[in-house]
Amino acid sequence: MRRCCCERQCKCAEDPAGTGSLTRVSQDKSLADSDSKFVPSARWPTIETYRKRRITPLRDKAGNTVGFRPVIQQGWGASRVIHSTVYRINEVIDESTAMAMAQDWRDKKERELGIAQGQLSAKASTKFTSGVSLVVSKKPPYRAYWKWYKKGYQKVTVYMSQTKGYLTSYKEFVNRVCTILEISVPEDIAPSLPLATQYNRLREMGIPELPERRSCKRSED
Repeated sequence: MRRCCCERQCKCAEDPAGTGSLTRVSQDKSLADSDSKFVPSARWPTIETYRKRRITPLRDKAGNTVGFRPVIQQGWGASRVIHSTVYRINEVIDESTAMAMAQDWRDKKERELGIAQGQLSAKASTKFTSGVSLVVSKKPPYRAYWKWYKKGYQKVTVYMSQTKGYLTSYKEFVNRVCTILEISVPEDIAPSLPLATQYNRLREMGIPELPERRSCKRSED
């Protein structure tokens, strides 16, 4: 192994021989494990784009694919760290095997960094799909609801009340969205935390099952 010579702050390990730590990867098993976690998103709308996420093909001057580089970036600016490696095609490693090795490395690195498969970051891993919003009206009479919208799908809105609390309404919301997307309901997904202003309005409405106030911090509205 040798260190990557790119100019960015980087944690790269290039393997010119393309052998990596695997002599052969069971591509079918690797894809089956990964596909089970597939959730359509704006960045990876299809199963094919999801399978190839974070993997860049390497090409020669003639445009032929000569290998694959899986890349995961953490942070921005001066604190940015890039994790990557290279799997090259050669006499021993064909294109499908090189891709399978890159996918295996990526999946293991995502788990190591605490990133759920298919999510952009560890923070984003708490969201079961994109397009989810918590809406709390700013003027009385207050209304609060979970909203989901994705182009090409039916909109989903689930309201909260004094009998349908923060958590209960979210569970109903997740079930309805997952039914529309035809995906399994996540086993352990917590609702996003409300903004401080939203939290105060939810309390005024008497919405039960709110998270503890000290756990609330700024998040996307």
